[in-house]
Amino acid sequence: MNFVFISPHFPHTYWQFCQRLNQNGVRVLAIADVHYDLLQPELKESLTEYYRVDSLENYDETS
Repeated sequence: MNFVFISPHFPHTYWQFCQRLNQNGVRVLAIADVHYDLLQPELKESLTEYYRVDSLENYDETS
């Protein structure tokens, strides 16, 4: 199963949800407007894939 999580870094405690999904065999895919290096280590360990965009409010953005 795949789960797409938007802004997994906000609020601060949402990394725990990603961690539990990952522990139960779910592939956690995330999209956010924060650089990967700025994510908490626990969150990074829980993610299968991460995609950064410049703005989550701009639906026309292509990268």
